[in-house]
Amino acid sequence: HTAGPCDKISLVPVMLAFYYNMFLQHCGCIPQSSNFDLLWSIIMKDKSGIFPTNFEYSTLDAGMPTTETRELFGKTLALLEQFVLEDEERAVNKLMSASEDSSLAMGKSRSLPSCPETCPKEMWLPHFSI
Repeated sequence: HTAGPCDKISLVPVMLAFYYNMFLQHCGCIPQSSNFDLLWSIIMKDKSGIFPTNFEYSTLDAGMPTTETRELFGKTLALLEQFVLEDEERAVNKLMSASEDSSLAMGKSRSLPSCPETCPKEMWLPHFSI
């Protein structure tokens, strides 16, 4: 990583938004999409591979290649799940609310499955500096 931010870290909010939506469907908080069963089974088969706790960050330090372990998703999935299970209505309301920060939003385009514009940022933002 010598030019620009890390791609893996930049994908975390989008991936968390996707998981947030899928977990709400799993819990029965919102209707399941037609692809839910397939997508949920893929996630459950390799949850730690899709949402790794840490990753190896490679860069140059004074011209020498270095690698260090950095947090990627950390405990965020567990926090999201707890957030939903503690108050499902609040969790659904978060899904429906517009993003306060458009730089954290996925955008308005819809694809399969539909996802919230952003993951509740108080769940992940303290862990990352983008």
